[in-house]
Amino acid sequence: MKKKIFLIIIIACIILIPIFVYASKFIGIPIEQTISKEEVDKERKEEKENWIKNQENINSTFQSQEIDKVTLDKYAIKETEANQLGNKMDEIIKRFYPEEYNSILESIKENSDKMSLNELYMQPYSLRLFEIIIDIIKNKDITEDEKSILKDFLNEQYYFLNNDSEVKKEIREILDIE
Repeated sequence: MKKKIFLIIIIACIILIPIFVYASKFIGIPIEQTISKEEVDKERKEEKENWIKNQENINSTFQSQEIDKVTLDKYAIKETEANQLGNKMDEIIKRFYPEEYNSILESIKENSDKMSLNELYMQPYSLRLFEIIIDIIKNKDITEDEKSILKDFLNEQYYFLNNDSEVKKEIREILDIE
């Protein structure tokens, strides 16, 4: 009996040892290496020096970069254009839905700090804003320029909406997006 158990153990070892050796190559069991304290200190010192040099490069880069007046003027012009388009869109919507539009804007302003952008877009008042814009484009008598302003707004906001929403399907129809 003892011979059988001994034989089984030897056979198991003969089979399992090569399997463990082969598996350990892929597991990546680290071989312990001893590093002297001097080597560790030297590596830390080099890392610290590299970090300091990197910080100096970053600081000198920021200090050497100056925003020129032309660039500031370009940004000011873009900001002015964006504000003008936003004001035109406000005027268009207020012409047809003044009270409802103002209440929607108040709700958005109240909750803009409390919610993420995706959550804000899924709120009933935000969806109602898109429905109002869609209604104005489809059913109200407005010029092509005004339709273009509203369509541009819908196109910018389209990708923030949930894929399953009815509003997104209607926007797709208006913008001819597939």
